[in-house]
Amino acid sequence: TTQYEKELSSTDAWLLLNYKRNGYTFTVRFDLFNNSPLLNPQEAYTKSGIGFWSVNKKIDKLSLTAGYFYDQFASGMVFRSYEDRNLGLDFAVQGVHLKYTPTENTTVKAFTGLQKFRFDLRPMVIKGVNAEHLIPITEDLSTEVGASLVNRTIDQNTMNIMASTINNYELEDRFYPKY
Repeated sequence: TTQYEKELSSTDAWLLLNYKRNGYTFTVRFDLFNNSPLLNPQEAYTKSGIGFWSVNKKIDKLSLTAGYFYDQFASGMVFRSYEDRNLGLDFAVQGVHLKYTPTENTTVKAFTGLQKFRFDLRPMVIKGVNAEHLIPITEDLSTEVGASLVNRTIDQNTMNIMASTINNYELEDRFYPKY
């Protein structure tokens, strides 16, 4: 790889700062990639900047976050945004996230935003809502029921590429794509 042939060394570093005051939590993370093979072993990636920021406010049973956030619905099969620094993965969403806990056993979450891609954002808008309720059966046994809905709206550029591809299909295989 170019890492061993030309760059010979690399640096990946992150500095995460949190500040809490009057029910607000402010978070900012500086990311640094210098000749990094972490994101793609076949090429060196060099860039630095603010990789994550958010402002969170808790008001009684409601938590409101603006900026980047991580979350998942239930086991993460429907929606999961997460990071794994060691693998160079950062699937944060930049937008607005609400979490409402009306009772100890019930949680409702909703969000809308754009998914992060390195220091950029993917152009497709994603939004979702999730409700979960824990039902205790015995002291040692419980079950949790829930429902989730996630939607992604395709941007115009992606739609144009899809339409162009579909127009190359045989007439009987063509269909009208939806945003």
